[in-house]
Amino acid sequence: MAAAPSALAERSPARNAELIRAELRRHVISWLLGESPFRGRNAVGAEEPDIEVDEAIDTAAAIQFLEQSLEWSNLSYVCYPYYWADRDRWPDLMDLETADPALGDFLRAGSVRVVVPARLGFTCAVTHWLTWRQPWLGGALAPLPGDDLYVSVAREIQDQLVPPADGVPGESWEVALPTTLQWLDESVLPRNELGRLGEAPHEPADPLLPDPA
Repeated sequence: MAAAPSALAERSPARNAELIRAELRRHVISWLLGESPFRGRNAVGAEEPDIEVDEAIDTAAAIQFLEQSLEWSNLSYVCYPYYWADRDRWPDLMDLETADPALGDFLRAGSVRVVVPARLGFTCAVTHWLTWRQPWLGGALAPLPGDDLYVSVAREIQDQLVPPADGVPGESWEVALPTTLQWLDESVLPRNELGRLGEAPHEPADPLLPDPA
């Protein structure tokens, strides 16, 4: 995931988290498809985007299956240190700094462990894919409304926006994150010892005067 330093600095941590998960998702799909590197669909020669109808039909079943059969919203990952990457990349990875600590850990990682659970009811279908690389248990067509493996568009939108209702809360823990912000010595800052503001413009309140009725 190459990007200019200015672009890395301008992105919000939330956007960085989305990009990290999208990149990991892309690599998982690459592994499931057996395509390395995974470059998506072939680019068309025209300057303006166009739709290759035949190719879209041929790839629709696999795309739908891989997107629906796994709980991508519950993707979990752990970044391993730089030394699992190629040795000639070690100096660059070690010196890489970002304002977002989570993004920095991801970009410096030499390897990443990724866990993606299968959607409830899709275990056999995912196992069939891993064995034969065939979607929908080898069926010629994607599931239709009423079928056990059918996932509606409304359900897909809900999965992206709302946490699963059947989740079980796990044990929580505290994490200390570094920051690029500077702590200023409070003794050199102007301070109102009275703890309240007086009359405008910005005059401290006089504790000797009674409060107005």
